[in-house]
Amino acid sequence: MTPFSFSPLSAPVLLALFSTGCAYAADLNVDLNKPALVISAKATKPMTFSLQQLSTLPIRRITTSTQWHHAPQQWEGVSIKALLGKLGATGTSVYVAALNDYAIDITVADIIKYDPILAYKVDGHYMPVRDKGPLVVIYPYDEYPALNVQFYYNQAVWQVNHITVR
Repeated sequence: MTPFSFSPLSAPVLLALFSTGCAYAADLNVDLNKPALVISAKATKPMTFSLQQLSTLPIRRITTSTQWHHAPQQWEGVSIKALLGKLGATGTSVYVAALNDYAIDITVADIIKYDPILAYKVDGHYMPVRDKGPLVVIYPYDEYPALNVQFYYNQAVWQVNHITVR
C-alpha cells in the first residue's frame, strides 16, 4: 500500500499549474471558477479547488453502469489516486464528505486497487448540485464485478465538497 502525504512545496507548484478566468457551463449554469472542493490533511493548510482547476489535471474517463442508471454512463474527472499523489498526500484512508453532510471513509488500498475518479462530468456535461454535482466519486463498476455490492455503491458519494486525508 502506498501512503499519501502533503508536501509544503506541492501546493504552490500545483496552484501555479491552474489557469484562471471566468468559465461557465452555460447549459447547466455551472460556474467553473466557484470553489468546489477543499482537500485537507494532517499538518497542512487546506487547499481549495474550482472545477476549472480540477479540469486542468489529467482527465480519467470511466464508462460504467451504476445502480442509479439504466444504461452505462461516461464519467469524466480526475483520478483520486493521481490527485492525492500529485499533492503528495499520505494516509491510510480518505474521508469524503458531501454538501448534505453524508460522509464515508475510503481506504487507500481501495483507491490504489480500483482507481475511482472524482467526476465533474457525466456524458460530457458538468453536473449542477441539483443533479448530484458538482463532484461525484465513481468506481469502474463494470470493470470489477466485486464492486457491484452495496458497500461500494455507498462510497459513490455525490455532491462532494471536502476530502480529508487521514
